[in-house]
Amino acid sequence: MSTQIKHTPGPWIVEIHGRFLAENAPICLISKAESEDGVLIAGDSLASVTTRFFGKTEDYAHWRANAFLMAAAPKMFALIQEAIDQSDADAMYWEKWNSRAKAIIAEAKGESL
Repeated sequence: MSTQIKHTPGPWIVEIHGRFLAENAPICLISKAESEDGVLIAGDSLASVTTRFFGKTEDYAHWRANAFLMAAAPKMFALIQEAIDQSDADAMYWEKWNSRAKAIIAEAKGESL
């Protein structure tokens, strides 16, 4: 059950910037990752997350967590699609799938395994 994706394909990465925008609020950009000599660098910007929204300031950890969760979305989407497509795979496949799932969740939390 393969479907054509309509979103920008991953990987996406998070770029964290200091003070930005007119209100001097921190911002991070979610960008399409481009490979340059095997190193992922920021390509086209896809979205931004800031601590300031309609005069309300959120703490840094909150907006940073949102950005990492958004950036992990293409990998999570692909992993879920794969699980649907491989529903009758063997136990060894699911062990590897589980390891990948844990790594993606850690990435979405802004952590690493």
